[in-house]
Amino acid sequence: MARAGGALTTNEARLAAVRAACAAVIARPSEAARQAVRAADRTGVPLDLVTALLVEAAERAAPAARP
Repeated sequence: MARAGGALTTNEARLAAVRAACAAVIARPSEAARQAVRAADRTGVPLDLVTALLVEAAERAAPAARP
């Protein structure tokens, strides 16, 4: 989110920032809940949407993790 330079002025920019953060968050599942709240607070995206985006990211990553 910091890479956006604080310019999260549009809904698209906020969603892009959350989606980018999701990749890092799913790498550390033990911190996912705290990071979801943090991402929601920093971007203004509703927590339920951040959670849904995290679930989508985890589901996309799951097939790659399977042998």
